[in-house]
Amino acid sequence: MDQDQLPFKIAQFWQWFQRNERLYREITDVQAAKEAMDNQILEFGLFSWEIEEKDATRFNLTISPNGDKNRLDLSRKIVEAAPALHHWQFHYCKLPKNWDFKFEMYDRYMLRQQYDASGWEFALLEQFDNQIEIIIKTDNLYDLDPDDELDAGDFAITQILGEELVIEHLDAFEMVTEFEPDHPAGRYKLPELRYHFEKMLMG
Repeated sequence: MDQDQLPFKIAQFWQWFQRNERLYREITDVQAAKEAMDNQILEFGLFSWEIEEKDATRFNLTISPNGDKNRLDLSRKIVEAAPALHHWQFHYCKLPKNWDFKFEMYDRYMLRQQYDASGWEFALLEQFDNQIEIIIKTDNLYDLDPDDELDAGDFAITQILGEELVIEHLDAFEMVTEFEPDHPAGRYKLPELRYHFEKMLMG
C-alpha cells in the first residue's frame, strides 16, 4: 500500500463507517453487511474484523491483524483515527476474553465436538528479547488431526492472552500429551496462563 495515500484511505474508511454504522447495529441482511465490511477492511490488507454486541446500545468493532506484527502497526493507526461514536468502541486487535474454556471444532471424522481446555496444563520457557514459548499438555484432543490440534491451541492462547501479547511476545507454542524431562518444571492449569505469562515478562 502507498504510504502517502494511507491517511486518505483511513479517513475514507471512517467516513464510510459513520454513514453505515447503524446498519451494523440493526443488521437485516447479514451477508450484505459482511460483504460490505470485507470490501472496506481488505483494502488495507489481510485483516479480519468482528463486531461484538455488548448490550442493546453498545458495540465493539475489532480490526484484527491476523497475528501479523506489521499489520498490527497498521491496525493501530486505523483505530487511532477512529471517530468518537456514541454506540461504538474500536479495537486494533483481539482482546483477551472472559470465557468458560469450552470450544467446538470438527474432529477427524468431520463430527462437531465440544472440547474443554480448563484442564489443560502449560509450562513456559523464556527466550531471548522478551519472548516466551508455551508448552501445552492436553488429554482430550486425541480425535483431532495435528493441524487442528495446533488451531485449538492457537485459539485458546489468543482467547486468554489477547492478540497483542501473542504477536509481540509469543515466540512459539507446542502441543504435547506428556511433558518431557527437559521441559520447564513450573506447570500450571491453562486458566492461569495470562498471570504467569505477564509475570515472566515483568521478570
